[in-house]
Order: sequence, then structure tokens, then C-alpha cells
Amino acid sequence: MHLKRKEISKDEELIDFISVNSKCIFNSPEWFRVLEEGFGSPMIGYCFYDGNKLKAILPGIIFDFKIVKIFYSNIPYGGLIGDAKVLSEYFSLLKSQFLKDKIDVFCLTKKSDDYYSLPNKYKIRSAYQHIINIQGLTSEILWQNYKKRVRRDIRKAEKSGIIVRPIKDRTEVELMYKLYCRTMERNHSYVVWNKRIIDSIYDNFILQGKSTIIFAEFKGKVIAGIILIYSEDTVYYFMNGSLSEYLTYCPNDILLHTAINIGIEKKFRFIDLMTTYGSDKKLASFKEKWGGKRLDFFILEKDFNFFRSFLWNLGLGLVKTPLGYKLFKLFQNITETYRKQD
Repeated sequence: MHLKRKEISKDEELIDFISVNSKCIFNSPEWFRVLEEGFGSPMIGYCFYDGNKLKAILPGIIFDFKIVKIFYSNIPYGGLIGDAKVLSEYFSLLKSQFLKDKIDVFCLTKKSDDYYSLPNKYKIRSAYQHIINIQGLTSEILWQNYKKRVRRDIRKAEKSGIIVRPIKDRTEVELMYKLYCRTMERNHSYVVWNKRIIDSIYDNFILQGKSTIIFAEFKGKVIAGIILIYSEDTVYYFMNGSLSEYLTYCPNDILLHTAINIGIEKKFRFIDLMTTYGSDKKLASFKEKWGGKRLDFFILEKDFNFFRSFLWNLGLGLVKTPLGYKLFKLFQNITETYRKQD
């Protein structure tokens, strides 16, 4: 039994193995391309072999922040792929490989229905995944099933004159990105996705009919937007953004209502509202009022360098404060400037 580190896009064996063993859209070559183009780093696969036979693979990206080096698998879903029988041995081999690659922190996501068990001695951050079951629904039944407050908020958006429309062309990606950044700033949260990610989603998914961006307009001004990604049987509510000063008109409500109806029209089975941290009770409440079922979601972390991982976790905590968020934005801007110069 041995472990190898490989670049996924350069290895047909890995691409074939992943396509056979995972149907998750976030384990697809198209999504890997989005992450590579967006973050500027190759998708890495830590591959577990029994002799010459590939048994399991852990895809992800190495983020080298100089202060700390993190391997994150996978974003936003995905994670471990392969034979569950070899997983305990696989995790034991990862440690020596990560030390060899000078990885300071290892992050792994796990949905409630992922087949592997939680490994021992990992820090676990709990979150939730919200799923709406739309099997067998029509638009009429959907409306009847809504709670009164949901129907009220949708009607309010309509009476206010909000118009919902799809993205016109690639130039409007900038609008979606700015809306997303405004929302992250409002929530004192760090910006995970950059504009290159949304550009790549447009090129690799929207142009192929596998995704869409929908905007809410008020008096000709785009005030909110969402990105939907289509999988085999699921619509993923991947990203949203909105302007604070227009939230009283309920643009997010009419956008989600539109997204659910798109799922019904296209015969999908589920709407996945993605993950929410347990501390964000306001967002969880918004998702659950639509009938979303709350499922457990875990972010597992393993530290291999105590001092560097301490700095990483300290930074994450500071970002959640107003001052820390401003410093983080300054650091992001400086990093982006240097990247463009390179």
C-alpha cells in the first residue's frame, strides 16, 4: 500500500477513476477547471494504491499563504472518493505525505450521506446543509405549500416592481461579484470566491447550459443575484449577493422562489441551498422557511504545524471582527495586486 501525489488534470487514470466513482458535480473535470482557473493552483490528487491498483483519491487544492500552507479537499463539496474498506489505512498514510509536502493544515468536508467515517483526532466544525425536496411538485402545489410569510414576501417583491431576469452576457459577471462582496462585507465574512471563479463558471457551466445567473432588478438597477449550478438531479443554490438598502423589498425571496420553479420546470429532484454555519441563525432561518431539510455537514481540520495552524485559526477569528475584516480586505487587495504584476 502506498500513496502518490498527482495533478489530476494531467492524469487520465485519475479523471476516469473520479468519473466512475463520484457523480458529484463538484468532483467533475469542469468544476476542477473552475477551481484551477479561479485560484491559480492545480487540482491535486492524493492517490492510494494497492500495488498498481488505484483504490482511493482525495482531490483538492494547496493554498500557499506563505505564513501557512493548507490542503483543502474539496470545495465546496466532494472530498474522499474510492473504496471505503481502505480508508482507515489511507488516512494513516496521509500524515507522512503531508509532512513531506510541508502542509501545515488539512481541511476536509463531509456531508451527512458521505460513506466514510469521521477520522479520529481531527478538529470538527459543525455546519448544516439545507435540502428542499421538489419531486412531484408543480408550481401551483409549491405555492400552496408555502408558509404564509413566504407568500407574503414574494408578493411584496412583485408589488414593489422587482423584475427577475437571467444574466445577459459575460460582462455582467462583474455585477454578480460586486453583489456577493457587498453581502460578505455586510456579514463581516471573508470573500471565499473571487471574480475569476465566477468568470470560469460562466465559461465552463453557463455557456454549456449547466448553470445560470439570475438578477433581481428594481427600477432598472440590479439589486440582488444568485448563481445556480445544475447537477444530475439537483439544483445547487451556489452563491447569492444583494444590496443592503434594498432588502426590505425581499429580492432574495423572489430569486429563491424563481430558482425553485426552475428546478421544477427542469424536472430536478432537489434544491440544495448549500452550507450554513451553526452560528448563522438568521441565514439558517431563511433557508428553513422554504421547507429546507437541515442535514449535518462537517468541516474536518488536522494541524501538522502547531504554530502556523495557530496563526491560521487566529486569523479566521479576527476576520469575524470589523477591524479584522478590514485588515483582511487590505491583505487581499495587496495579494491580488502582486498576483497581477506576476
